[in-house]
Amino acid sequence: MKRLFDQLSESGDGVPPMVFLQFLRQIFPKFAEQDPQYGGYRQQDAEECWTELLTTLDGVLKKDTDQSSVIQQHMSGTMVTTWKTDEAPEEPAVVHQEKFRKLSCHIDKSVNYVGQGIAKGLEQVIEKNSDTLGRNAEYKAVSRISRLPEYLTVAYNRFFWKASESVEAKIVKSVKFPLDLDVSEFCTPELQAKMRPVKHHLRELEDKAALERKLAKQAKRQESDGAAAAPAEAEAEPAAAAEPSIAAGPFVLDDSFKADVGCNPSGVYELVGIVTHIGRSANSGHYMGWVRKEKGVGGPEPKGAGTPETRNWWYKFDDDEVSMVTDDDILKLCGGGDWHTAYITLYRAKKID
Repeated sequence: MKRLFDQLSESGDGVPPMVFLQFLRQIFPKFAEQDPQYGGYRQQDAEECWTELLTTLDGVLKKDTDQSSVIQQHMSGTMVTTWKTDEAPEEPAVVHQEKFRKLSCHIDKSVNYVGQGIAKGLEQVIEKNSDTLGRNAEYKAVSRISRLPEYLTVAYNRFFWKASESVEAKIVKSVKFPLDLDVSEFCTPELQAKMRPVKHHLRELEDKAALERKLAKQAKRQESDGAAAAPAEAEAEPAAAAEPSIAAGPFVLDDSFKADVGCNPSGVYELVGIVTHIGRSANSGHYMGWVRKEKGVGGPEPKGAGTPETRNWWYKFDDDEVSMVTDDDILKLCGGGDWHTAYITLYRAKKID
């Protein structure tokens, strides 16, 4: 993989990842399965491949150190699950803690937004043996996040086994996802309390940036209209005077966040990458990648709709063909028909400085 990234960095043209694919199929024979009907390799699940890659990287990167790997620090969170049954109120709740590298978005007819799908995945009811009752009972499992990683993967459960056609059919229902995602509602009360001042600080930064854009727009409009400098300054003074109230109060980051390398102390993320699928089944169709362009990196942004201060441009990777699209194009990848549909979304923690 390192060699592949080096080749991509050094070349301005498409790079056939043949060596990487060869090793991938050797390590994971499933990805080397052949299709006896059509010949060639079977199409494999992109989310499964993503999971296997992260698991392998985690093992390789932590092999020579006693510390957590980069994957564990920056891409893995911690989930606390509490099991409780109403049939035996006196029975102590069972609490289990485990690592996770993705949040699953469960999709049914009631889910229209990614947050609703995530919420469904964090609560479930199962039947298991109760030592107190001496029989099976219904237990409700409620999961909450106690540690958020810098990079958060959300996987959309869009495929299901359709027995009548013997195929992994696709749920094409529209599930909207935001450019900015706040997952604090899915966290433990303790983590929410620690994140609260950080979220407030982020809102202050956003308000300040919005005010600066407004003042710059006013100044530009006045300049183009040939307005005198003095009236322009007078008009800007009331807005400028509001700035101290926006940034009022010191910002103190909890010590536990300072010591936790690779965590997200705010619970707020920005979308930076997507894997989409177009087609009607897991065994057919086409996967594509979409990556947000960092402003000021990789050359100037092309001209288009919106304002340069708020608009994001994205690289659209269709095999070896690369083009650029806007935020508006990205938000159309929510599904609802025979179009590219988000299957994996990758979010990055918003910067707090």
